Amino acid sequence: MQPFTVFGMWKNFNFQLVQETHFSQVLLFLKETFYKDEPIKGIMGNMTKDRVTDLDNRILPRLKDGKTFMAVDQESGKIAGVMIIAACPKDKDWNLPPALSPMTSKVTPFLVELEGSVDMYNRYGVDTYADIFILSVSQDFTGHGLGTELLRRAISWISEMGYQVVQAAFTNPASRRIGEKFGFVEVSRRYLVDAKDDKGNKTMPNADKDQ
Repeated sequence: MQPFTVFGMWKNFNFQLVQETHFSQVLLFLKETFYKDEPIKGIMGNMTKDRVTDLDNRILPRLKDGKTFMAVDQESGKIAGVMIIAACPKDKDWNLPPALSPMTSKVTPFLVELEGSVDMYNRYGVDTYADIFILSVSQDFTGHGLGTELLRRAISWISEMGYQVVQAAFTNPASRRIGEKFGFVEVSRRYLVDAKDDKGNKTMPNADKDQ
């Protein structure tokens, strides 16, 4: 039996590796989908130009890592969904520029604390792991099971590449149930309502209690 490969047709979608020539298209897709729907934006305010730049700066190095793939609708030629995956070796430095948006600065301590609470390297005794950084599906293509298929293929793709451990963040009860279906085990949980900046002030007190 030949090993599963992420690429190829499923329903009306063509799954393909994201190449450098696709980067601008993928960032535009995310600006129109994920950037609009991310939980932090919905709580902390409008998506500013600086916040978009901050997100682009954090996503682009992961695209360059060469493990991201996308689903393209065959009929329209549009990107229907994107799965951003990146390797996280122990000595990895993303060399991120300073944050431009106050929103980014306020949420960073929360994300750093969350990452530290997971501690994948010591928890699993590995020097590297695969990180599912973003899964995003266009609203034009919801209802087809595409998000679930992207995750299924991501897990198979990560296994094909030889990674023993994969990390993902699930931000609501529905996504957590999907994660459990695919064998993810919860090792840490943080609520956005408890997020604090570097001065100890709560940054998202109006967040839903389940987020």
